Amino acid sequence: MPMQKAPLPARPNVREEELLSDLALCEALEGAQGEAVSGRLFSGQEAVWAAAAGAEMRACLLRGCALSGADLRGASFVDVVFARCDFSNARLSQAFFQRVRFVGCKLLGADASEARLRGAEFTDCQMRLMNLTQAKLQDVSFSRCDLSEAALREMRECRRVSFADCDFTRAELAGTLLSGLDLRGCVLRGAVFSQGLPEVRGAVLTPLQALDLLPALGVILREEGEPLP
Repeated sequence: MPMQKAPLPARPNVREEELLSDLALCEALEGAQGEAVSGRLFSGQEAVWAAAAGAEMRACLLRGCALSGADLRGASFVDVVFARCDFSNARLSQAFFQRVRFVGCKLLGADASEARLRGAEFTDCQMRLMNLTQAKLQDVSFSRCDLSEAALREMRECRRVSFADCDFTRAELAGTLLSGLDLRGCVLRGAVFSQGLPEVRGAVLTPLQALDLLPALGVILREEGEPLP
């Protein structure tokens, strides 16, 4: 199914002035299996390599927190804001995100394969080498995000998705249909597609972007009069 352009995702229902800050992030996540962490503020805390698969978090704000290497497989995040948080190499496969915001976050090498995202917003995020293979996206926007060398393969269940000024340099996009998306502000140099570039059919590109994709079609570009190799 081709991706459909997304409207602005619904913002998380969380009010900072109503949040409590009496919990340690690592203890909250690791003790959250079976009971949701709700209505909390976590600022500048660490949960590096936390074992929190299946954790549940609702109506929370995480600001400047370190969760690199954390095991968050199958975790659930609803109405959560992540501001300047570090998820590098975190395990987020099959996690569920609904009405969430990632602002200025680092997700370098994070594994979010088969994750489900509904109403998610990524702004100014470092997502290089992130794995979103077979992720399911609905009402999701990416703005000014670095997705270079990311794995975005086989994302076939995506509805109302947008990318604005994102970097897809050497990203893997085979099997992810981009038809209907306006990608004119994005970098596609070296992106990996299936043979024949079926993924970009129907996408809106600039002439220069189209030139960047010609080598993937086996086309050799030479100036007039320039000798062939």
